[in-house]
Amino acid sequence: MPSTITPSSSTDPNARIARSGGAGAARSSNSAALEPPAPLAQPDGAAATHYRSGARRANSGYRRIPTSSPAVARTSAPARVVHFDPARFDRAKFYDGVRAGPFPGRLSPGQVGGLETILNEWERRGMTDLRWLAYMLATTFHETDQKMQPIEEYGRGRRKTYGRIDPETGKAYFGRGYVQLTWRANYETMGRLLGLDLVRHPELALQPDVATQIMFEGMTRGLSRRGDFTGKSLEHYFTDQKSDWRNARRIINGTDRADLIAGYAKQLFQDLVAAHS
Repeated sequence: MPSTITPSSSTDPNARIARSGGAGAARSSNSAALEPPAPLAQPDGAAATHYRSGARRANSGYRRIPTSSPAVARTSAPARVVHFDPARFDRAKFYDGVRAGPFPGRLSPGQVGGLETILNEWERRGMTDLRWLAYMLATTFHETDQKMQPIEEYGRGRRKTYGRIDPETGKAYFGRGYVQLTWRANYETMGRLLGLDLVRHPELALQPDVATQIMFEGMTRGLSRRGDFTGKSLEHYFTDQKSDWRNARRIINGTDRADLIAGYAKQLFQDLVAAHS
């Protein structure tokens, strides 16, 4: 059983996430603390200089967007399509921006490591619509309780159907990864797409490379050409005509915490755009 996956050769900007059901963000599930994560390597390069500083920049122009903000609550808005340009993207500037919002003033090594993993996969796939990237980052921010590392659902699905031990495999299919992949059927789907036995080894969804592939395949029309979690994908909500930050939550879990995550995504979109200027 391989411990890593072979990267897809597809550079199609249509790939999608595979979570279903009601696992929600790990922070919103009841009880049970996480097991301590494995030690993370300290980031190097430009990223290494940015997790240490906890100082919020003066006059940064960023602010937290309240959940009740009319700007967030709007169902959709006129499209503002900004394309990713790897030659112009300044990661150091991006990290400066996200420390001011949505992150609370500083970045840990784990948070930087998670951001780097997702940004690297984004570049590898040749994707361009920054609204898509912002929403994937916002989803990860929420579903990992801001850790930006693959985690197990708090409580491991206790008192939920998907948290029960499967009599055939001896495994439970509670939320794992960046997007809290749940239910055996979803593990089967993503395992088939990625060439991994996620049914017998659901813990593989906690590996950063696997968790990243699950998110990209699930949240866009990827190898299956459909939305593998709920039938919805980023292509439904971010087009040349609209930017529907709120209803994009339907890709993952109905409208649970939809306004909150829309607020995170809008902040991250601003950070991404600013890092191109």
